[in-house]
Amino acid sequence: MEKRPIMAAKPEWKIELDEVADTHVAMNLDSLASTRSIHNTVETPAEIEGSFDRIAYEKGAAVMHMIENYVGTDVFRNGVNAYLEKHAFNNATSQDFWTAMTTASGKPIDRILPTFVNQPGVPLIDVSLACTNGATTLTLASERFLTGGPAATTTPRNPAWQIPICVKTPAGANACQVITTPQATVTLPGPQCAPWALINTGAAGYYRVAYSTANLRALAADATTHLSDAERLSLAADEWALVSLGKHTVSDYLTLVSGFGKERTSGVVDEVAARLGTTHDYLTTSATRGPFELFVQKLFGPLLFEELTLDGTAADNDDRRALRATVIDVLGGAGNDLNLSATAQATLERAMRGGAPLETTAADAIVRVAARHGDAGLWDRLLQASKDATSPAERYRYLYALGSFQNPTLIDRGLNFSLTSDLRSQDAASFLGRFLRSGAARPRAWSFIKQHWAELAPKVTISLGDVRLVESLGSFCDAESRDDVRRFFTTNKLPAASRALDQTIERINNCIALKERQSASLTSWLAANPGR
Repeated sequence: MEKRPIMAAKPEWKIELDEVADTHVAMNLDSLASTRSIHNTVETPAEIEGSFDRIAYEKGAAVMHMIENYVGTDVFRNGVNAYLEKHAFNNATSQDFWTAMTTASGKPIDRILPTFVNQPGVPLIDVSLACTNGATTLTLASERFLTGGPAATTTPRNPAWQIPICVKTPAGANACQVITTPQATVTLPGPQCAPWALINTGAAGYYRVAYSTANLRALAADATTHLSDAERLSLAADEWALVSLGKHTVSDYLTLVSGFGKERTSGVVDEVAARLGTTHDYLTTSATRGPFELFVQKLFGPLLFEELTLDGTAADNDDRRALRATVIDVLGGAGNDLNLSATAQATLERAMRGGAPLETTAADAIVRVAARHGDAGLWDRLLQASKDATSPAERYRYLYALGSFQNPTLIDRGLNFSLTSDLRSQDAASFLGRFLRSGAARPRAWSFIKQHWAELAPKVTISLGDVRLVESLGSFCDAESRDDVRRFFTTNKLPAASRALDQTIERINNCIALKERQSASLTSWLAANPGR
């Protein structure tokens, strides 16, 4: 519900893309063997606190959105109202809700919802398309999507979901239907065969989709003309998930997103930018990092420098402002664009001297990119600016940018600042998390945290700070660091973060596997696409 008032008041903000992005955040977590079901037994205060997570919120919202899309907005609203009226001033169960929704819609919600609420995991649907006598036939095979690692090999892969799918072809959308078995066949109406089929219309489904190579290529060719913003975002996110699983290669992914330099929707570019960042940080080598950075610069540099610029214009709408911020981040990070870094520093210095202010939406990105290659003078000015800030947003913009510096001496200064009384306890975990997410700062930050744990523990174990800190450690991608994290928290236990620790270890394992599977593919793709 949090997004609905904004969607109604500000449709130009495209909040529906935030819904899709949140769904993929939930699916990323739900793809781990250490995930849990929405409906989960808790027996201790620590387990209760640990249950306020993305499974409760993002997955819960995503499943509701899928049901709303399946039954229709008005019917969904009627079902919610009937549920609330029947159980007003009383307790209610999950079963009460899906019974009310079944009655309101006349559809089998009481069979669909239990499969998503009472069991963990996210479905993966393999789709193959065939044309027989002018009719399009889809063959669907579903299993549990697990990103890998030792725990995944012992986790059941075939729980039974009942999945509402909504198919779209170049001719338009078809009626939604429920897939009740792991293997299913769907015949599409139409006078001729469809060159492609999308089975997640509106990107509202809580499942991942693996399309055949031919179907994916045909989809990619028509993406800008036939797919909505949300569908393009979901298509790119699913493709990266398949790279993580090893079903597709990073070469497939880069071929798909090579055309995204012409994408103008911020949410879609944001999804691609995040994966390019992962590729840069974990899949490149000393030999391929430069060519990959050049690829990112050529993909998004013209969009920023020739069209968007750092300052923007009064005519920019909100999505264009958000697009600018995303492109600055990806060019300054995965692209390591030194020209942009210098421009960002000059723009920031101008603003801090009382000149033209930073463009509001891009301000955080500009400060982060300026800080990456900044010197001690800039570090001092950012710290002072955080102290002089007149709003929380401005304060955190400058404070958290201290975690973006790459100079080892300045990294150490930032870490030592976390021990002072100038950093509020409730900010300590998020502040340290900025260093742990930085490739340049991560090893130093972890050593610092271990060395000063007695001083830091009282600060980071409040208000779910321990969970946030442990999650940040998932940015490691090597076995030695993984084992060190596990040993440290075996001795220094964090009960409320126990599940988060399991998930962090699994994420590190998955990253190690991703690196082993995909680094060679990246090297081959860059060699085959020089200067692309």
